[in-house]
Amino acid sequence: MLPRTAATGHTLHECLPDSRRLLPANSPCPPRRQGVHHMTTGVLWVVLFACLAACAPARNGQATSSVTAATATRQTTVQGGAQAALQNAPVIRPGDEAPDFDLPAVDGTRLRLASFRGHKAVVLSFVPAAFTPVCSSQWAGYGMLKPRFEALGAIVVGIAADNVPSLAAWTREMGTDAAGHPSPLWFPVVSDFWPHGAVTMRYGLLRPEGIAERALVLIDKAGVVRLVEVSDIDKRPPLDNLFKALERLAAGN
Repeated sequence: MLPRTAATGHTLHECLPDSRRLLPANSPCPPRRQGVHHMTTGVLWVVLFACLAACAPARNGQATSSVTAATATRQTTVQGGAQAALQNAPVIRPGDEAPDFDLPAVDGTRLRLASFRGHKAVVLSFVPAAFTPVCSSQWAGYGMLKPRFEALGAIVVGIAADNVPSLAAWTREMGTDAAGHPSPLWFPVVSDFWPHGAVTMRYGLLRPEGIAERALVLIDKAGVVRLVEVSDIDKRPPLDNLFKALERLAAGN
């Protein structure tokens, strides 16, 4: 015999929905227990208040994130309109060890930053995008400065978050002389396209829209960052501070 409920004396079988009964029942099921509903509602309110408390801002001046803390101690040269884009991103600082990378170059090879250690100082030239006027004039202008860079024992490495085919086509177009003959850039250009902007992000120079800041990062032969300059994205960066820093390195300072 099936057990009967204490409230009504009906069997549990009789309290099943019609669709699940094997035999008809002449009386209704026991009343719904309202206490369960109220208990569930109370638990939901407790969870909601706990979430709101967790989202409240920190008090007493404590940093609310590691990004904010890093920004507070950032030391770099930021010029013009670049400040707003960088205010929430930590930027690598002079004295830091430069993050190593291994990226594809436009000539079909791969370039690893560590390969220059002990041999040359490296100037990383981050630019926003291929086929843009300011970027084109900036890198093409470095062609005239090759003897000066070489005399100071430095190499330029161009970096952009465009893919290799785009950068290759752009640098070929940029590297033609007045007669239209190919005149490749004298320095390597690498693609930080995939994972998109990963190296640029490690240097703290990736903008929210997924392009790099216009920045120069000087790294000495030991792999230590000596200078970081972030310029207005719409202007060619000045080179005075860069060459002064290179001259100090060449003099052993």
